[in-house]
Amino acid sequence: NSEIVFKSLPIDDPVRRSADLRKAKKILNWQPTTTLEEGLLKTIIWFKENVQNEQ
Repeated sequence: NSEIVFKSLPIDDPVRRSADLRKAKKILNWQPTTTLEEGLLKTIIWFKENVQNEQ
């Protein structure tokens, strides 16, 4: 028998992290111009063109 031990996620774990754009918006008057869908599509295309070719 083994005991399951649940531990907190590390601070840098992707589940705990999320981008906070408030500072960039306030100081730089910056607004994102790429939607989430567009960004994901561009990322997928980049990986297909660059990573899959290396394997």
